[in-house]
Amino acid sequence: MSDDVVLGMIQERLSKPDARAGFILDGFPRNIPQAQALDAMLARLSQPLQLALLVDVDTEVLMKRLTGRRTCSNASCGAIYNIYFSAPSPRASATSAARTSRTARRQREHRAQPPAGI
Repeated sequence: MSDDVVLGMIQERLSKPDARAGFILDGFPRNIPQAQALDAMLARLSQPLQLALLVDVDTEVLMKRLTGRRTCSNASCGAIYNIYFSAPSPRASATSAARTSRTARRQREHRAQPPAGI
């Protein structure tokens, strides 16, 4: 998805009354051009950026959190849990589905790539 599309979606959402009191953007911006475009958009909306956080998590803990996520395959349950940190609900099916985008190999490849523009 292009930066223009993402920024348009963010602008539309931040223009709603419930966002006037504040908002959190998780994972955006990811590079300097996105940050500059976000800053300009926030200035136009009279909502200047007040705080930015960097959450630095140990890579192995992050990998377990990402790759351990499961969703119960029982349609009446649908419980979400983590095989490393939280046991499945007693209602959860013995079979569960992991998101294919959450494989350890894919996550390590993604994390090894530096963010564009930084």
